[in-house]
Amino acid sequence: MGHPRSGGRALYLILGSIFFFSGFASLVYQVVWQRLLTTYYGVGTVSIAVIVSIYMLGLGVGGYVGGKWVWAASSRVKLYLIVQLAVCGFGLLSLPFLTKIGSVTAGWPMSLSAICILVFLSAPTVLMGMTLPIVVQIASTLNSNFQRSVSTMYFLNTIGAAAGSLISSFVFISRWGLDGAVYWAVAIDFLLALAVFLIAKAPMFLAQEAATKGAVSNTTEGELPGVKLPAVIILTVGFLAIGYEIIWLRMLSILVKASPYAFSSILSVYLLALAVGSYSIGRLVDSKRIVNLGRFFYVNQMLIAITTALIIAGFVYFSEAPWLQLLTVKSFLTELHPPYSLSEMLSGSNPSGQNIFASFDIIIWPLLFLGIPTIFVGINIPLASVIVFASKRAEGIAVGNTYLLIAVGNAIGGIATTFLFLEFLGTERTLAIFVAVGILMAIGALKRANRIGIAAVIALSAISLFLFPKKGELYRVLHPESLTHSEGSTLYIEEAHDAVIYSVYHSEKGNLKNYINGLSHGGLLGGFNPMFASEFLEGVSHVSQLKDILIVGLGTGSFVDYALRMSASVQVDLVELSPSLIKNLKKIDSIRQMLSSEKLNTYIEDARRFLNQNEKKYDLIMMDPLRPSTAYSTNLYSKEFFKLAARHLNPGGVLVVWLGEPTIIRNTLRSTFKHMRSYERFALVSNEEFIFNAKNREEFLQFLSDEQRRNSLGTVQFIEQYTNDSYQSNDKLINTDRKPRSEFYFQL
Repeated sequence: MGHPRSGGRALYLILGSIFFFSGFASLVYQVVWQRLLTTYYGVGTVSIAVIVSIYMLGLGVGGYVGGKWVWAASSRVKLYLIVQLAVCGFGLLSLPFLTKIGSVTAGWPMSLSAICILVFLSAPTVLMGMTLPIVVQIASTLNSNFQRSVSTMYFLNTIGAAAGSLISSFVFISRWGLDGAVYWAVAIDFLLALAVFLIAKAPMFLAQEAATKGAVSNTTEGELPGVKLPAVIILTVGFLAIGYEIIWLRMLSILVKASPYAFSSILSVYLLALAVGSYSIGRLVDSKRIVNLGRFFYVNQMLIAITTALIIAGFVYFSEAPWLQLLTVKSFLTELHPPYSLSEMLSGSNPSGQNIFASFDIIIWPLLFLGIPTIFVGINIPLASVIVFASKRAEGIAVGNTYLLIAVGNAIGGIATTFLFLEFLGTERTLAIFVAVGILMAIGALKRANRIGIAAVIALSAISLFLFPKKGELYRVLHPESLTHSEGSTLYIEEAHDAVIYSVYHSEKGNLKNYINGLSHGGLLGGFNPMFASEFLEGVSHVSQLKDILIVGLGTGSFVDYALRMSASVQVDLVELSPSLIKNLKKIDSIRQMLSSEKLNTYIEDARRFLNQNEKKYDLIMMDPLRPSTAYSTNLYSKEFFKLAARHLNPGGVLVVWLGEPTIIRNTLRSTFKHMRSYERFALVSNEEFIFNAKNREEFLQFLSDEQRRNSLGTVQFIEQYTNDSYQSNDKLINTDRKPRSEFYFQL
C-alpha cells in the first residue's frame, strides 16, 4: 500500500487543498459563463446543448493535452503554475471579452453562434481540463500509489466543485452578481497560483521531483490484476453518465422547479456523489478486496443501471404510499425552492415538518433519486484510469486519455439524449434503454464460456425493459392527480427535447390547467382568464394605434386569442420558446383553430434572439413568458432587454409586463422607460406619453360577455402613473444582465 514518500505528506496535503479550491473556482466560472452566454445566444435547448458540449469537449481535450505535456515536462509543478496563471488571466479578461464578442454577434444564426461560443470557451476549458492529469502526476511524485493519487485528487477536486456549485449561486451571484462571482473566482485562482509558485520553490519538492523523474508509480503492491478497456466502452460509460444526469435534472425540475438554486443544488449533490464514489474506489483497491479491476468496472455499470431502475420504478409503483404522496404534493405545490431567505428556510410562518421539508427538498429529492447511482458513476474515471495505467505506465497520460474518452462520450451522450432519445422516446423509454445497456455491460466481466451467466445477464436486461414504467407514467406521478385532475377532464402530455408539457382540459367546462416543467403557466376557467384580459385591455387602451402586436410566451393562448379578436388589419407575431407547448395545446380543437389563424405568425425562438435578429417594430408588446425566479429569466427582465424591447416599439407603442416580482422589475422598468402606468400585477411602459384610446377599449370589450367584462374590469387595480423626469434609480433594486437580482433572490 503506497503512502506519501518521506517528507512529502505536507506537500501532498497542500496540493490536495489547492486542487479542492481549483475545482471550486472552475465551477464558479462554469455557472457564470454559461449564464452570460445565454444572454447573447439564447436559452433554447440547442444553445444550451452547444454550450455544454463545447465545455465538456474542451475539458476532455485539455485532459489529453495535459497528460502528454506533464509526462514530457522538465518541471511538472512549473507547468501547473503556468496553467493556473493562464486560467486566472482568462477569468480576469473573460467579462470584457464576452461582452465584445456578444455585442457584435448576438442574434447570429446558431451555426455561427456555435463558433463564437467555441472561441470563447475553448481556451479556458482546455486549461481546466489539463489540471487533472498534471496534478495526479505531481501527486504521484509525492505518493508512490497511483490509484490512491488519482482517486484522492479527483475526490478533492469534485468536492470543491460541489461546494462551488452551491456557493456560486447562493452567495456570490446573489450578493455580488455574475461579474462579482467571476472576480471571486479570479482571486481564488490567483492565490492558488501563488501557492503553486511556493511549492515549486520548496527544496523538499525539488529534491523529490529530481529523485522520482522518470519513475513509475505503483498501483497495488504487485502487478495490477485487470483487463484492457476498449475505447468504445469508456465512451459508452461517458455517454450513459451524462444521459442519466440530463434525465435526473428533467425529472427533479418537476418537483423542485427550475430556479437557479434548484439547479445548483442538484448539481452539487451529483458532484458530491461522484466524489464519494471516487474516494471509495481508491480505498477498495488499496484494501485488495477487488480481485479483478477490469471485471469490477463492467459490474459497476450494472450497479449504476440496477440502482437507477429500482429507484425510479419504486417511486412510481409506491407513489400512492401516504408519506410519499404527501411529500410529492408538498414539493409540487411549492413554487420557490428555496424560499426567499435562510431564516425562512429554517422556520417559516408555519414551521411544520412539511414546510421544513419543502425548504430543503432541493437537496433531499436529488439525494433520493441520484445519490446512490451517482456514487457508482463516480467510480468510473479513477477506476478506468488505473486500468489504462496498467498498459500506459504513465500516470498523467493514463488520466488524460481516460478523461478525453469520458468527455467525448459526455458530449455525444448529451446531444443524443436531448435531441434523439427524449425527443422520440421520452423519459421512461430512454431510461429503460440506458438501464438495459448498463446491465448488458456486465457481460464484459464474464468469461465467454460462462453461457449461463451471459444468459442470466441478458434475461435481467430484458426483465428491466418489461418492468420499467411505461411512457407517461413517471410524469403522471410527478404531477399529483389530486391537484391537476378533475372528473371529466382529458390529460395531454407532450415531451421532447425542450420541455415536459402537462395539460389537463375539461372540454365541457372550458377549464384548462397547463404545466411547463412542473410550473403552472396560463390557465383558463370557463374558456377565459380575467387577469390576462385585464392586462390586454389596459394595453390596447393606451396605444396610439394598433396594427402590429408582439406576444412573448404562449401560455394557454389568452393574449393570442384577445389579439386576434381585434380588427382585421391587426397582425400578430407570437414568439414561443417551447415547440412542445404548441404541439400539446394544438391537441385542443379551439386552440388549434386559433393558432391556425392567417393573422398569426408563430416563431419558435428565444425572445431575445428574436428581437436581435429583426428590426420590425410593434405598437403593442405583451410579455408574460415565465416567472422571474426561473433560471435564465432575467434575460427577459433586465434593463438591457427592456432597452432592446423599447427599440422595437413604434412611436406611441406600449410594452406590457407582468410583475411576477413587483419591486425589482417595476424599478427596472422605471429606470428604462420615460413613462409607466403601474398596476398591482402588471405595468405599462412607453417612451411616449400615454394616450387613452377609447376606440380600442370598446372594440375589445364588445367581444366579452357581461360576466367576463365585469371580471376583467374587476381585476384592474391601478396604482399610479410615473414620469421618469425626476426618477433616481437605485442600482441595487434593478435587474441587469450581470446583476440578475429577481432571479437570484435568496438572501442569507
